[in-house]
Amino acid sequence: MHALTLAAALVMAAPGMKPVPAVTQLAWMAGAWTSDQGDSRGESHWMPPRDGVMVGMFRLNGGGKTLWVELLTITQGKTGPVLRIRHFDPQLKAWEKEKTPLTYTAAKITEGHVIFTNPDGDVRRLEFVASKTGLTIRLVQQMGESTKTLEFRYRRSTKP
Repeated sequence: MHALTLAAALVMAAPGMKPVPAVTQLAWMAGAWTSDQGDSRGESHWMPPRDGVMVGMFRLNGGGKTLWVELLTITQGKTGPVLRIRHFDPQLKAWEKEKTPLTYTAAKITEGHVIFTNPDGDVRRLEFVASKTGLTIRLVQQMGESTKTLEFRYRRSTKP
């Protein structure tokens, strides 16, 4: 056990080697977030990292009903955090036909900022940016030959 710990420490300390980004660097995402846009409300809840995993859920309401929900995880991958997403209707019927979730790898992590990418997905990039006033989430979608960026601004929620 100690030999493994020592070997890991030596690899991490080797000159020229960058440490692998960790899920714990995304702890700032934990908590409840709310976004109101028109008659729609988006609610996102993230559990803090524990044992290399963060768990999140999202709900979108509009017109007096729940439109859809998401289940999200961020796990530790070989090169850094990996975001996985599944979409459901309110009865938990999955949108994605595949048995695997949408998967994004962390391309860049700084304090209060993470960019996840999936070069093969319809949504190529998901960006989470913390600020003093809340959390901004940007989605970059591939639309044929062009891209479209959607931006959602959330505030920290104090109510369940």
